[in-house]
Amino acid sequence: MAPEFFQGNGDRVDTWSCYDPLGRLPVGRFVVAQSDRIVEGSRTTSILITRVCQPQFCLKEGLMERPANHGRRRAAFTLIELLVVISIIAVLIALLLPAVQAAREAARRVQCVNNLKQMGLAMHNFESANGFFTPAAIDDAFPRLGINVDEAGKPLAKPVLHGWVILLLPYTEQVPLYNSYNLKTDFRDLSNSTVVRAQLNLMMCPSSANPLRMDTNNSGGFKGWQAAAGDYGPNNSVAKIAIDAGFVAPGQYAGVMQANTVRTIAEISDGTSNTLVISEVSGRPDIWRKGNKMVASTPIGSSPRVYVTGAGWANRESAFGLHGFPADGNGEAPGPCHTNCVNRNEVFSFHPGGANHVFADGSVHFVKETAAIQIMANLISRAGGEILSADSY
Repeated sequence: MAPEFFQGNGDRVDTWSCYDPLGRLPVGRFVVAQSDRIVEGSRTTSILITRVCQPQFCLKEGLMERPANHGRRRAAFTLIELLVVISIIAVLIALLLPAVQAAREAARRVQCVNNLKQMGLAMHNFESANGFFTPAAIDDAFPRLGINVDEAGKPLAKPVLHGWVILLLPYTEQVPLYNSYNLKTDFRDLSNSTVVRAQLNLMMCPSSANPLRMDTNNSGGFKGWQAAAGDYGPNNSVAKIAIDAGFVAPGQYAGVMQANTVRTIAEISDGTSNTLVISEVSGRPDIWRKGNKMVASTPIGSSPRVYVTGAGWANRESAFGLHGFPADGNGEAPGPCHTNCVNRNEVFSFHPGGANHVFADGSVHFVKETAAIQIMANLISRAGGEILSADSY
């Protein structure tokens, strides 16, 4: 078919040769004609393409091109482009994931601090109402609260056991739970099982593992009793073995909350802002060691049984003291490590670098795990006369 050309000034005609797919033999040609014209005062450009054949490849000025694809958008990515995009996304995720995890841990730590502040507030409200701090446990006659005494105020022949949290329930917006608890029967008694098995968010650090943990044991004639676990407990003493081994200097290290003991603010001569009362002891009854290495607790009757005592928030054995353990958390006490080495009734948290503590003034402080064990002993002591600076822990 003969091509049509525009005539006149400004006409431009291009001729293309068409080749087979191998670019060897000419199989036809087509012509592109372009002309500028003046139509009613406006310049217009007309383009005419006349094909002599259906070209496979077209050659002009020594360049090989595909006019059929010229100017079209590709329908898909190539495999290499897709792999590059995936690689970039993977790198971004790898960069952002630690930041996201750190932000989530920061939020959990804030909630943990809030739990402890609520406990500190409840502790002081109890003190305002009764004139003394909550005892760490009750397993003997306690006339000031009418526990383990008869109507005449005489001690009972067989006292019952209670933990410290039970006494704080009315001051933590848990009045219905407190009213359901029978102070005349043991915390392990069936009549109190519904209360002590209740999961209390206040007693669980959000960073700890398995918030549904249960403290299960046989003791005091009670078989298979269960109590919901808690992550906080009174830190009230320094073990003699830590002093004898030379990790802690000899001294008076009795803490604030002692079993069956009435303790007032006036008796905290070291200062309420320098004396800790409640500490994190997370993960019980499972055993956790440095590096978040866990050995799960085993059932009653296992030999030997893996089990950390005092896990239940209502447990009489919830309180603990400073022993010190080897730095890797393995082996037995005593040792130089006081925090985050092992949770066998030693300060332990799932926060990196240390643990949170409620002080006697109701404030919450984060004590670094790198602080000296002597500093921790001084913080526990309520009347040892030690001098502490804020930057020491």
